[in-house]
This record gives sequence, C-alpha cells and structure tokens, in this order.
Amino acid sequence: MHPSVRTFAFAFLCFLTGFSTTNIAQGKSKDPIRVGLGEQTRQKVAAHVFARTLKRAGFRYEFVEFGGSQIEMIASGAAHVSPAFFVAKEREALEQAIAGKKIISLGGLRGNGAGEPEMKIIWAGMRQKWPYAERMLKTMIMPPNDIEGLTKTIDAGDMTIDQAVDGWMKDNPGKWKRWLSASTNWMKP
Repeated sequence: MHPSVRTFAFAFLCFLTGFSTTNIAQGKSKDPIRVGLGEQTRQKVAAHVFARTLKRAGFRYEFVEFGGSQIEMIASGAAHVSPAFFVAKEREALEQAIAGKKIISLGGLRGNGAGEPEMKIIWAGMRQKWPYAERMLKTMIMPPNDIEGLTKTIDAGDMTIDQAVDGWMKDNPGKWKRWLSASTNWMKP
C-alpha cells in the first residue's frame, strides 16, 4: 500500500473512532508538561518558545518556577523539563542524576553538543509519559543570535517576553516547525 494511502486510511479511522492525533501526540498522558523557568531571561525565552511549540503539537503545559535546585526539581518530577539548564551551576549534581537515571540530557540548546553551557534536560519519566515531546525537545536548537536578540529586547523593556516570543515564532516558522515535525513523525512510514 502506498504511504499516502496508509496515512489517509489511518487519519480516516481516527476520525471515525473519535481518536485524534492530539491523543497520539500527548503520549500516554493528558497531564500538563511542567516546563521549568530559570532565573535568567535567556532561560525564560527558551522555556516560552518550547512551551509554545508544545502547545502547537497538541500538548498541555504549565510553567514551574525553579525555587531551588533545578536538578532536584527535575529528578523528582516536580518539573519535567528545563530547555536551557546552565550546566556550570550544578555540574556534579547533573552528572549524578544522569548516572542514577533520574534525568536525561538531550544535548545543548545551541547545537546539541555535549560540551555546551546550556543543556536541555528532562525528568527520566518524560520518555515514557510524553515520548513525542522528548523528540521535539531533542531537535530544538536556538541559534545564539536569536536567544541574545530576544533577551536584549526583553531586558531593555522594549517588549514583554510574550510579545518577543510571539514575534520570533511569527518570523521564524522554518526553525520551530522542524521541532514540531519531530513530535509528529509517527504519521510517516
């Protein structure tokens, strides 16, 4: 059977049964994904961009302020993801949590390199609960110029974080839609 016919047949079956692609995107849970907000503007920018992309993929999210150790909050599941974790602050604790299989590192924010200063980290349970959101975050790469430009605009008081992120998403669909497609590749044969 041709792949496009298979995709159409699956979509039609979903329509008939009332099962939506959002159910598949959500993975095994309809609970909101708790996206951690770091202290610095650049961390908040990454969190807001990721959360907006999650929403477009059919996931629910809520923001969680990191009140203490980001590692402890993510390892315990109090927060599920930090899209811009500053490694230098808690390097030893991060390495221990990864070794203990409580946290998964998905690479760097700027280029998915292991030695980057900002890493994307998730609660280990996210892989089972929201596998498609994990895929999406793994593909998320924000060029340093984009992050720095948004951060300067927000810190200067020229825009709120919501205005800046909305503008970035409007101007850069080619960047974030690639992340979105990583969460929906289940439709491709």
